[in-house]
Amino acid sequence: MTLEELGKKLSELDEIRRHAEKELSALQDYQERVEQLEEDRDVFPEAMAGTVPDALDGHTGEERNKTYRMLRWEVMPVPEDYSAAGALRARL
Repeated sequence: MTLEELGKKLSELDEIRRHAEKELSALQDYQERVEQLEEDRDVFPEAMAGTVPDALDGHTGEERNKTYRMLRWEVMPVPEDYSAAGALRARL
């Protein structure tokens, strides 16, 4: 192998390495985004548990029912409180 051929091969390998590093970086960014979405998914039901009842206080029963249907929520009375479950896939 001549020095010219070696230089060409090294240049090709360097290009492949740069491409692989870009792909790896993109995959790491994607993985971080997935992890953040999973964290948000886990926190969302807790956040909604506190805000939805307050946000619905000023609505009529019919408006609340419409909201619950859109969220596919089932709200059930329990002694001295309520229980809600549905599209959030969590029991509140």
